Amino acid sequence: MTVARNSADVLNVWKDRGWLKNEHDFTAAQSYIDQAKDCILSACNIPVRAMVPDGLFYAWAELSHNMYANTESGGAIGAVKSVADGDTTVTYASDTASSGLEAILPGIQSLIARYRRMP
Repeated sequence: MTVARNSADVLNVWKDRGWLKNEHDFTAAQSYIDQAKDCILSACNIPVRAMVPDGLFYAWAELSHNMYANTESGGAIGAVKSVADGDTTVTYASDTASSGLEAILPGIQSLIARYRRMP
């Protein structure tokens, strides 16, 4: 019998891995954990109120942390193509901005495909 894991369990993974530095991060972490859950369930065509499948638990933790880290770094994804100093312009190598799972954690796509349900 498997135990259903929730956002508190993901938060414990954050703590165990040293990703949660102080109490201020707790609220932000919880927000990203919830957002990552919605992304995963949506990508798998699983109802939003359902639990994340057991096999995606650590992907949930990784995705939520990567979403948080991406925001903390200013939202930049990808390699820097050029930097201008005058008005501080940064251009990234990718011309089209990707979003969702593809932008944050490309390796999660194949894992999610295993749990994807037909619509």
